[in-house]
Amino acid sequence: MALTIFFGLMNVGAINAYVIYNANMKRLQKETVERRHFLKDLALGLVMPQIQKRSSITTLPRFIRSKMFQILGKEEITERS
Repeated sequence: MALTIFFGLMNVGAINAYVIYNANMKRLQKETVERRHFLKDLALGLVMPQIQKRSSITTLPRFIRSKMFQILGKEEITERS
């Protein structure tokens, strides 16, 4: 139940952000992006700082860290002991 409320709030926030984005782009007479592209960019913008922070944790499983570096577009630095 709590996750349903959380994701509902996230959805409302994303819709509101898109409405504001469209209004600003029309006011500035600029072209807008499609809603799905806007939402994807918004989602990536929200999670990137967390991914960057967690990618420095060396005790995470290797496959998780490699996926993080893949998303960030960085090459993984492997530490050898």
